[in-house]
Amino acid sequence: MNIKDYENVLWNSIKDDLKAMVNIAERKPKTTKDHYGEYLHLLTKLKSQIGLDIARSLLIKAGGNENGINSACRIITGN
Repeated sequence: MNIKDYENVLWNSIKDDLKAMVNIAERKPKTTKDHYGEYLHLLTKLKSQIGLDIARSLLIKAGGNENGINSACRIITGN
């Protein structure tokens, strides 16, 4: 199974949970630009289970703020 197939299997398995997590993050008061603080928390939890790149991609696919997610990824990776 290649990475895209794996990502699709994960998406089909957890999309409802991811969408709910994104909705909760986006509804919270904006304490950081583009909610990157909320996405930092989500990505930190998800990266050990599915990897940072896949977690990033799936959160964006779930409707998450791409700028906030990318900012959180930069913090995690130190870039």
